[in-house]
Amino acid sequence: MGVGEAILDLERGLPGIRLRDLLLPGSVSNLRNLQESKVEIAENLFAQWDAATNCGSNVKAESEQEIEIKTLVSDLKNPALLRIFLERLVTFLESIQIGDRGTLIEKLKATRSVFEGAQGVLLDRDSGFFPYVTPSNTTFANADEILKPFAGEVFRIGIVRGYMTRHGAGPLVTEIDSSLHMNLKDEHNLEGAWQGSLRVGWFDAVAIRHAIRTAGGPNYLDGIAVTNLDRLPADSKFCAAYDTPTERIRDLPDASGPAITDFLTQVQPVCELVHPTELMARIKEELEANIILTSNGSGPEHKTFSTD
Repeated sequence: MGVGEAILDLERGLPGIRLRDLLLPGSVSNLRNLQESKVEIAENLFAQWDAATNCGSNVKAESEQEIEIKTLVSDLKNPALLRIFLERLVTFLESIQIGDRGTLIEKLKATRSVFEGAQGVLLDRDSGFFPYVTPSNTTFANADEILKPFAGEVFRIGIVRGYMTRHGAGPLVTEIDSSLHMNLKDEHNLEGAWQGSLRVGWFDAVAIRHAIRTAGGPNYLDGIAVTNLDRLPADSKFCAAYDTPTERIRDLPDASGPAITDFLTQVQPVCELVHPTELMARIKEELEANIILTSNGSGPEHKTFSTD
């Protein structure tokens, strides 16, 4: 599901389709080929799962999971699926503009624009905590590449919450029981069968320093914005270091892939009690980065810009 699967389709040589391809002649035929290839993949996966689950048994009752899988495959084979997608696509295409990079640069010259990262830096396919990453690059690199011909001012902001979150599996060193801190949950990251639940943890300066380094370093960023401070309880905690089996560290080692992920399973967070009113001072001290904005609510009136 999602953009990651679309990227992998293209890399696997499957008939993956980019947004701009939908405006070209033959796009409907390409979509139909994509649907057929997905049906074939789904049926093969189901056959493998069925053989592994039933171990050759000829008599069995269909499980709830098997019924669900069969329904999904049936929905994927639905001949009306392509029509439904195209009907929704028309509305979507009417609300956006697709252009080349030259058109984009002209727009950038005419007005202030915002490039928003797709996901968190620590989910980057090359430098994130593999295999719990997305199949795309989530640093500033893509925007920087697009902006090479642009001679105007570029301002790079790293955005973090006043606590840690992770949607689904993967390392979260400062994780806490979210059921005891319901205020840290939010309505925009609901639990789902595919992505799992939104996990939360105390502010982790070790992980954030690693994210800043991954994104280009504190001198590359123009500033950090810290949001969701209004959600923090009075007994919040702050992590400035990890205890490993042999030493206490403030920075993650220069490693990537499974090595860094395995390393994180062997550490324990070193946390201290910090009242929310004291948190920003600790963040500034530990990150050694310019804090340009803090947010204590959802509206513009809850934003405070630094004058330092």
